[in-house]
Amino acid sequence: CALLASFCLYYYPSYEKDKDNFGIHIFEKFELLPKNSPLKSSPMVAASFLYAVVAVLALMWYFVRRSQHGFWVSYFCCYYEAMGAVALIPQLWMFHQDKRVSPLLSYFVVLTALNRFFTLCFWICYPRVFLWRYPDNRGVQMVSETLNLLILSDFLFYWARSKIRGDAEVIIGDSSQMV
Repeated sequence: CALLASFCLYYYPSYEKDKDNFGIHIFEKFELLPKNSPLKSSPMVAASFLYAVVAVLALMWYFVRRSQHGFWVSYFCCYYEAMGAVALIPQLWMFHQDKRVSPLLSYFVVLTALNRFFTLCFWICYPRVFLWRYPDNRGVQMVSETLNLLILSDFLFYWARSKIRGDAEVIIGDSSQMV
């Protein structure tokens, strides 16, 4: 707990609160936030919304995914998989707000996509390596990793385009509109 607190305090000056508005837009559109409250632009509201969406997605995923374990263990696995699919969406949202992504952040997202790709390759090759084994959830895992790659594909397109053009930063959207 102390390590987490020191980590947060050390990196808090680099936090861009004005750009961290992923879940707030939905609450503002439906006028669900109090007008004169500190919660009006709180990142905690957005994070709570994201965790609630992940909980619902995990419950839906639980009914698709087969498991030999009890409800809580299976639901935890589903929550982990749903969080993995949704975790980078707020970061991608911030990238689209700025229209520019630093090289360090872009490499992080690309390496995350490579992780997803190699995990998908693992599940594809599994029956060839272990000839007499076939896990129950192999198809579901392959669909999950494919969905994760589809979520990241938009960013990967802009990353590849920026690398081909020789840009230092990744430019998202039509670069002719950039000033």
